Amino acid sequence: MTAGSIGLQTAEPCKTAPTTRNGWPEWLCLGLYCSLIAYMIPYHEPWADEAQAWLLARSLSPWQLVHTYLHYEGQPGLWHLLLWALIRLHASYTAMHWICGVVACCGIYVFLFFSPLPRWLKLTAPFTVFLCYQYVVVARNYVLVPLLLFAVAAVWKRSPIWVAVLLGLLANVAGHAAAIAAGFAIAYWLDQRQLRRRSEPAADPAATSRAAFIFLCFCILAMLTAFPTRDVYTAAPLNRTPGQAALGALVWGTWDPMPLGIPCWFLLVWGFKRRRAIHLLIPALALVAFSGAVYLSYWHSGLMVPVILAALWITWPASDVRADHAEWALRSVTALLIATQIGWTVHAAWYDHFHDYSPDVRTARFLKPYIDGGDQVAVTWIRGSGTRSFHLVGIEPYFTGKIFMNQATPFWWWSRHDRTDADFLAALEKHPAVVLAEAQNYEATSAEAAADLSSSMAAEKVANIEHHGYRLAHTFCGIKPERFSYRESVCYLVFLRSDSRGEQP
Repeated sequence: MTAGSIGLQTAEPCKTAPTTRNGWPEWLCLGLYCSLIAYMIPYHEPWADEAQAWLLARSLSPWQLVHTYLHYEGQPGLWHLLLWALIRLHASYTAMHWICGVVACCGIYVFLFFSPLPRWLKLTAPFTVFLCYQYVVVARNYVLVPLLLFAVAAVWKRSPIWVAVLLGLLANVAGHAAAIAAGFAIAYWLDQRQLRRRSEPAADPAATSRAAFIFLCFCILAMLTAFPTRDVYTAAPLNRTPGQAALGALVWGTWDPMPLGIPCWFLLVWGFKRRRAIHLLIPALALVAFSGAVYLSYWHSGLMVPVILAALWITWPASDVRADHAEWALRSVTALLIATQIGWTVHAAWYDHFHDYSPDVRTARFLKPYIDGGDQVAVTWIRGSGTRSFHLVGIEPYFTGKIFMNQATPFWWWSRHDRTDADFLAALEKHPAVVLAEAQNYEATSAEAAADLSSSMAAEKVANIEHHGYRLAHTFCGIKPERFSYRESVCYLVFLRSDSRGEQP
């Protein structure tokens, strides 16, 4: 299929992609990006969400994953199945993070060498916080999103079948990614409709129909895998209305300060409208709608960044046409977004280098002599959200099997029938050597905030543990960098039995 136009003429990748001879800035950028990733990964302390996917893949068969447990996760299975295969190839938990780094570098390679975007944009966008840190150093399924979106943009004007396959894979990465994939599928259909209406080259209708069927099959697979089961336990939602969550999807992960995001979005829409490509913002609208209807976290809002970059790629002018005010506005808000997020990257990289992203690594090191010696460990929670003692699963990948006596599975089971907390008192009566208690403060901006035990509920729970013959020996804390601040303090309180052997070396 030959390239058509969407408002302004869009570029053909083969005419704009740099060659080996003239692409030295792109190669230099890629080398710098990969080096920065390699520098940051060793200093990152993984947290519970990274561990949970790994533990599920390590402990279960593909059938158990797809048929049963992913329904409790509310996520499609592409990432978990990839991890399952890697684990069977003897990849370690540490190797998972390096593999994420390789995937991210592949995505940036596609972005640098196949997009028609100007060099000022191509050479700076890879260092935005979600492309350089949140979806790379933090090893989660979202690392697949930029690679798949950039690949979609690269084949947008070439093959509807490849567009369908790549969007189908994207739909199986995560719920928010599925909403984005559906948005791009609609945008592609509208794009082809525009081309035919203008009597411009478009994809063969038969190929488009086959592509639609392929994408639908992928979507059905994602829904069958991720559809929640009846007894799924849903953590108490954050104190946000659907409207607040939808607004957060627009501004939380884009510009700083957040109110600046509103006029920036107006300018962005104006620019795409001038290009007669407003339908390429449907994926952004789909992400906003899904976030408002289902759930939103900081890393979900960051998906807006590769969405915007892919939309810019698909609609970038084919030649150096004279830019009008709308086009300059579009480029200006894009430059502002990139500049803001590079600042966030510096902040996140600095914090993760010198501080603990999570308390999992230090706690695992402390526990190792006890677990190696055959001592039992009971887990509970002291204060925090409806996630109960979920975050403590972040310790388990550092051991070969189940290590918590009152947790039935070597991963967290998001079921109302899970008895980890219900069985804690019975476990306490057996006098394990160590009691681990999770404390969380989602809105905190300091790492140790969750360890504040002044509330009556926290004090009562601590007193109950101490009443059974334990003393608080250690507190390990971590917090996540977010924008130019921090959020979600998580602390692990380590109680040792008073008549135990004492602290291990």
